[in-house]
Amino acid sequence: MLRVSFSIYLLPPLLSLISGLYLAVLSLARRGGGREKTYFALVCIWYSLVSPVFILHHLIDDPGRILSIERVVHFFYVYLPVVQVAFFHDILDIRRKAMVCVLLGISLLFSLTTLSDWYFHGLYRFNWGYIAKGGIAFQLFGVYCAIILAYCVYCFISRLRVEANPVLRLKYKYMIFSFGLIALLMFMNIPAIQGKNIYPAGNFIFIPMAILAYGVLKHRLLEIGSFLHIALTRLLLCMLIVLPNFYLVYRYAPQVGRLTAASQFSILTAWFCCNYIYIHAVRLLMDRLFYRTRHNLRKSEAGLISEIMILRDTDDLARRLQKTIRTVLPYPWSKVYVLNEERHQLVSSDAAPVALPPALHLNRPKFMHVIEKQTLGMLPQMDDVRAPLLQLMTDLDADCIVPLVHNDTFIGVLGLPEKEDHRPVTPDEAAFLRHISNWLALALSNAVMYQRITALRDSLQVKTSELSQEINDRRRAEQTLRAVQHELQESNLALEEAILQANEMTARLEISNHELMIEMEDRKRADAALRQSEETYRLIAENSTDVIWTTDLQGRFTFVSPSVHHLLGYTPQELKAMAMPAVLTPDSLQAATHAIAEELERVRHPDGIRRKHRSTQLEQVRKDGTTVWTEVNTRFISDNNQNIIGILGVTRDITERKKSEQDLIFMAYFDALTGLYNRKAFIELLEAEIRYAQRYQTGLALLFFDMNKFKLVNDTYGHEIGDKLLKAVGERLKGVIRETDIIARLGGDEFTIILKNPEEISPDIIARRIFRDLAKPFEFEDARIDFVTASIGIASFPKDGQSAGELMKRADLAMYRAKKDSADWLHFDEHMIRSMG
Repeated sequence: MLRVSFSIYLLPPLLSLISGLYLAVLSLARRGGGREKTYFALVCIWYSLVSPVFILHHLIDDPGRILSIERVVHFFYVYLPVVQVAFFHDILDIRRKAMVCVLLGISLLFSLTTLSDWYFHGLYRFNWGYIAKGGIAFQLFGVYCAIILAYCVYCFISRLRVEANPVLRLKYKYMIFSFGLIALLMFMNIPAIQGKNIYPAGNFIFIPMAILAYGVLKHRLLEIGSFLHIALTRLLLCMLIVLPNFYLVYRYAPQVGRLTAASQFSILTAWFCCNYIYIHAVRLLMDRLFYRTRHNLRKSEAGLISEIMILRDTDDLARRLQKTIRTVLPYPWSKVYVLNEERHQLVSSDAAPVALPPALHLNRPKFMHVIEKQTLGMLPQMDDVRAPLLQLMTDLDADCIVPLVHNDTFIGVLGLPEKEDHRPVTPDEAAFLRHISNWLALALSNAVMYQRITALRDSLQVKTSELSQEINDRRRAEQTLRAVQHELQESNLALEEAILQANEMTARLEISNHELMIEMEDRKRADAALRQSEETYRLIAENSTDVIWTTDLQGRFTFVSPSVHHLLGYTPQELKAMAMPAVLTPDSLQAATHAIAEELERVRHPDGIRRKHRSTQLEQVRKDGTTVWTEVNTRFISDNNQNIIGILGVTRDITERKKSEQDLIFMAYFDALTGLYNRKAFIELLEAEIRYAQRYQTGLALLFFDMNKFKLVNDTYGHEIGDKLLKAVGERLKGVIRETDIIARLGGDEFTIILKNPEEISPDIIARRIFRDLAKPFEFEDARIDFVTASIGIASFPKDGQSAGELMKRADLAMYRAKKDSADWLHFDEHMIRSMG
């Protein structure tokens, strides 16, 4: 007859049955493992076979039927030693098939006795249920199990003496400990079998089975002492939480039951809040008292993160990281390797470059966690990359590697040797390494970017130096040209003197005809030298890439070299017919006029010192209407009386240099994809707006938002369409805000908007405009995107923060709360969800 009754004694066998079946299914579902997972599943099932019998004690009243069920279950249960030995042989790689066959025969003999009184000959009945009376065969089966247990322990101890892998040694220790505990619980059933009213401890077999599963299925294990320490501390934590609450319920439940529903709800709400604060405080206290290693690791982690985020050199980062790891972990050294994408090499400042195996390029996600050489063979999912990983560890001379990944981008690896205590990495140490690797990857990414910008700056400085050297060479050429002109002037003076002498000699022709002929020959030679000098000067002026020109004091060109045609498109004759203002933009004309006036004032002042030359950057107008940036070096031209009669200038095209300067400024402050402000410019503008608002007592609103389902766009249409979508979203956002507001792209699909004077236009209105514009489909060639929305977080100054960091943090938190609660946007200051519905 079936009956349904609940008893506290029903829980242990029920937990043992559920645990055994769950662990068996979990083992079979694991990838890889071969026969080991099958044997482990069989062990879990066999150890939980007797649990259904104890459960049926509370469902069936017929003792005879219960005894029959006991005999049938033990008909199969007697094969437990065979399954257990086969499992141990597979784990320890022992080849003793004959022994397994002998044990199978012995278990077969025992199974033939289970249906007779030789095995069970009756039942004892207690308040907690029934237990069978064991016969001579059952007692012999107990001795048989004890012998098998001793054999298994002996095999494990023998293996521990020769096993060098600390991970396997720890795994074997867990198995010895769990099976010893199982045997102890089973032998504690003997008093009940002998008729003593003691609850069978074998029903608590789910405890050692859980420990066994942890040792078999987990690849990163705690020491057994640490495992027990954690278990006891968590039990203590549960008691500290349960006992006070049980006392309060027991003491005050009657009084609360007599209150109104509203009062009961208020009391329960207050009770929940107090419990939340109490549990948080108790956990912090437990961490400080019982988890000091974890507490110290977290403290060191926080200190390291605060320091590496301000370092800009990869060598400094590596040295600071090595110092911290050497302080808190037993590693003699650590090395940081940065990936060189072009050469596919891992580069370190204090080690030779190491090639990244090609197989890891295609399977990077499979080694995005802490990897130890000792535990690599225990991870079935790493089978296809195990060989290249072992090769990489050998090349790095490392026993453990930690990948450095930032924004799904592989930055490099952290290499670590074998620990000085020769123990495997603990879960707390692995968590510490994972956390610092995330921040280290971010810091390395920033450092690499900083070094690239520094290299670009140095390159620009080198180019500037080369241009300066070229300018100096041009100036030396000008000095040489002026020396030639001076020689020409001296030659002209000599020629004039010769002409005077010729006139005098003409009066004396009749006397000095022969001398006159000689003088005429000298004059011919002087004319030839003069023509040669003028030809040399003309060749220099015509073939120079710079434009050489002179003007009078009214701004009219008196000389222009032919190279002006390449610079401005005018011929020298055309430019001579024009005045200087015709080839300058208004701003440049003003700058040129100011420079000339300043230099004239300097020269006319009694104490003034005349400069040799002055350099000015001017924007000139070409013949086709376009403009070109030039560098103009000028000096005054004086007559013999040192009176200024004009200006001599040399004009050089510097358009490429100006473009490089503008490109550098754009790269520093604008996003290359959308043309919006980047993160650096956004933070500087936000801090400036906060200072302005503080000074003039005005308001400020900050909108943080990212695009929902943007990953779906990339996965469906590709990253090219995703980039076009980001550009289109940026253009639509420009149409939403006012001209005085500021919009920036922080990276990925995250945007932010700074609203000045939010009292003039509510941030809610801007949010509605954003949703309205994003709701319109985006058309890109063959792709039509109409499912993109946004989650927006709003924070205002000064209510939600007094600094840029506080406002960004609050707006970002509001955005993620809106995304989590499926709302369109969230005001952080109002703590409420606002929906567009």
